[in-house]
Amino acid sequence: TIGANDVANAFANAVGCGTLTHRSACLVACVFEFIGVIALGSNVTDTIRKKMVDVGLFTHDPYVLATGMSMVNVGSGGWVLAATLLSMPVSTTHAVVGAVLGIGITAFGWSGVVWDFNKKGFLSVVASWFISPVLSGVLAAMFYMTVKILILKYPDEVALNRGIKLMPVYMFFTFGTIWGFMFMKGIPALKKAPYSTTIPLTVGLAVFHGILGFVLVSPWLRRTITDKENLPWYTIFYSPCVGVGSMGYYTTFAAGDEEKAPKPQLAPQQPSQQQPVQQQFPGQPQMMSYPGQPMGMPGQQPMMGGYPGQSMGMGGYPGVQQQMSPYGMPVMG
Repeated sequence: TIGANDVANAFANAVGCGTLTHRSACLVACVFEFIGVIALGSNVTDTIRKKMVDVGLFTHDPYVLATGMSMVNVGSGGWVLAATLLSMPVSTTHAVVGAVLGIGITAFGWSGVVWDFNKKGFLSVVASWFISPVLSGVLAAMFYMTVKILILKYPDEVALNRGIKLMPVYMFFTFGTIWGFMFMKGIPALKKAPYSTTIPLTVGLAVFHGILGFVLVSPWLRRTITDKENLPWYTIFYSPCVGVGSMGYYTTFAAGDEEKAPKPQLAPQQPSQQQPVQQQFPGQPQMMSYPGQPMGMPGQQPMMGGYPGQSMGMGGYPGVQQQMSPYGMPVMG
């Protein structure tokens, strides 16, 4: 159910705009959802398992806690599945929080739930539901404005080149955010490390990924998108070592790019045989000639049915010129 709804929410934009296919989105989700849970999910797990409900109340009845948490999975999973069948984008986190809240209230009443905001209880989780959309909206608007001003307001070809050039900058911010979260919240050994240690590490790794974008990603995108080279995805890791045009070019083009496609060169056609050429002038009988043999002009005596270099005479004998009337008709007798 998590893959059917939460992952679908996360990848809807990428799949909708054609950046990823459904198959590639599923493969990416299988890998990076697992990495995210292992590397960055410890804080959320701690909040769900011991900060929403006072687990000390279950000390003498641990089986009740185990049964209750099992029912949390059943209840939240069932609701997310039903919402998915109804095409409703819902949050699995919200469903799990509500299910844990229901277990605490059912087992020990209202006192079984940690409500205090200062203890990072239920009220702090509710506050995050309102703070997160506001902060994400502000950050999304800021980055979109940079893209609009620096890239989108230019013509298509110029915008494409500017977007490829700015790719290292956006990689700097993206990987800087990921590494900063891992150093400050994700890696247990560094959670209590001072900012004087985690901030330089974060900035250093962000710069490193920006350099990788400048050296590897931008050249690969330029050769693949602009130059239409047929480079497989894995060549992005060693694209400077791949010779230009060594893997060929695309033979199919997107809609609107047909005029950019190279036109095939047609070989000159060689005549297979010498065929007689027919030509007819007004008021003259039909005459035939062969390539390289001049045609008779109007007023001249045509050669009727002769072979190249010969003319047919009386009775069809070659070498004897037949008399013609002023109207171009043969004189008989």
